Formats: sequence, C-alpha cells, structure tokens
Amino acid sequence: MTVQNYGRTPAMLKEYFVTFSPAEPVGGVAIYGAGETVVTDLGIAPGPAIPVRTAPFFSPHGGAQWCYGYVKYEDVFRVTHTSRFCSKIAPGGLDAQIGGSAAYNEWD
Repeated sequence: MTVQNYGRTPAMLKEYFVTFSPAEPVGGVAIYGAGETVVTDLGIAPGPAIPVRTAPFFSPHGGAQWCYGYVKYEDVFRVTHTSRFCSKIAPGGLDAQIGGSAAYNEWD
C-alpha cells in the first residue's frame, strides 16, 4: 500500500484502515467492519507515492474482490482529514479499478 501527498506542504499520516470483501460496498455512508487499523505518526512530504505497508494484506476471498478503507492525516495546521478508497481487484491482483459507492471514495 502506498500513500501520496498531492498538496504543497507536509502532512502527518495518523491512521489507516484496510479490509477486503467479496461484495462491493455500497450505501450513502461508509461502514467499516473487520479489518486492520494501523495507528502511526509518519511524515509525508509532497511528491511521489511512498509505501506505508511492506507486508502484503491478506484477503480470505477468491475471485474478484474489493479492497477498501481510509487514511487519516493531519495537515500543517493540525487539522485532521480523512481520505476513503475502494478498489475492485480482479483475480490474480493484476488489474484494479475504482469500486464502491461515492461514500467509499470521498475525502475532506
């Protein structure tokens, strides 16, 4: 997993969560069940994506699946923001595309 700071100032990665599902997450509000939450204090400079997770995530599902979660970070003014993501992953993991409803792909 990688994160990228598209802004012009550094940010502090505070927390991220990821989970897998055999069904596409839908609905007007993102709901997160079982998964892995990682709490951290990692500085992210503007620029290219950097890895934040070196070990592979485990998915218990075969076939197409959805990987979704969120990233929480603080900007230079110590305001916390959340970016949510959802990707549909084809079998073999070689092809990914945006998935889920808008609630699973929003940011503030």
